[in-house]
Amino acid sequence: MHQQTASRATNLRLTSIDIVRGLAMVVMALDHIREFVSNAPFDPTDMSQTTPAYFFTRWITHLCAPTFVFLAGVSVFLASAGEGRGTGTLISRGLWLMLLEVAFVTPLGWAFNLHYGFVRLQVIWAIGGSMILLALAARVAAPRIVLAIGLAIVLLHDGLNAHAEIFGATAPAWAVLDDFQIFKPWPGHVIASIYPVLPWFGIMATGYGMGGLFQLPAERRGPILRNLGLTMIAAFIALRAAQIYGDPKPWHLQRDGLFTLMSFLNCTKYPPSLLYTLMTLGPALLLLGLAERLPLVLADRLVLLGRVPLFFYLLHLPLYHALSVLVVWARGYPVGWMFVDAITIGHTPLSASTDYGIGFGGVYAIWVCGLLLLYPACKAYARIKRTRRHHWMTYL
Repeated sequence: MHQQTASRATNLRLTSIDIVRGLAMVVMALDHIREFVSNAPFDPTDMSQTTPAYFFTRWITHLCAPTFVFLAGVSVFLASAGEGRGTGTLISRGLWLMLLEVAFVTPLGWAFNLHYGFVRLQVIWAIGGSMILLALAARVAAPRIVLAIGLAIVLLHDGLNAHAEIFGATAPAWAVLDDFQIFKPWPGHVIASIYPVLPWFGIMATGYGMGGLFQLPAERRGPILRNLGLTMIAAFIALRAAQIYGDPKPWHLQRDGLFTLMSFLNCTKYPPSLLYTLMTLGPALLLLGLAERLPLVLADRLVLLGRVPLFFYLLHLPLYHALSVLVVWARGYPVGWMFVDAITIGHTPLSASTDYGIGFGGVYAIWVCGLLLLYPACKAYARIKRTRRHHWMTYL
């Protein structure tokens, strides 16, 4: 009887994690197709130009990266039972992810050009680097110590305020670790450190340190996660209202109440501030506490996507990029600029033109079409992954 109860708790635990992870990826895809094909000639977070529709379309996608990184830490804990086992494999997976970011995600996902000279160090890079740091931390420290390290980074990172330029010749190394910077390592190539590793490691280490919660039965775990989520949301509201600490971007009264709310929610992601982390992980923990109550038909589909996260990620970028090329071509605009080197033409594909793009409704329509194409592919891969136990498949 005890074994049956433990098995049921484990199944529910994995289901709730996969549901939320799957939901994060679905929302992430919306953000990326918006970048590819929207005709909005402004940053959705620019209060002087944005609209509520574009702002909240961008804002909801903020939940994705922190949720995914946090759950990666939880998954590492569960896979090793909190004992730091398998650190060698974790390091090799981290290195593999960092290689994928540089060799596949940018050139074949964002650019469709193997000679693309603009490398984006984004979320896959940050997850890979964080896995390596977590492997080292978990090898020498107990989960509660790793949790303390993670919380310290999340809580104190905004006070560090050490920008890369003050480090002189070592500025690129510091940028990769802890600062949003764009630099040129050699002529004709640009590297953008969009997701510096240290603050994201803090989030992953926090997930690892909290992994023990996910070993509890669902009836105990759910209320704890919901209360933690609500506490983080309340802390975000209080700290953001006070404007004392936690984010370098203050909010301001705007033309009306809705735009003031948008300014209040417009926190810093690059790198993630304390308030950004509270604003995003609070709802994520709340969702983790409620995930098992979702209708079965929706939960099953999200679970499937949540069990093949890297496969989904690597497939969705070239798919949405290809759909955006079709949109540009169908509207009679030249598509060559979507394949060329950004350094050669002086801009990135995402900012080359606004005339080619489509409106808000079209962005959502293509997002849904892409999901309908992605789901069968992910389902087929999940079936192969379940029936064929090849070691290399663990890296996808």
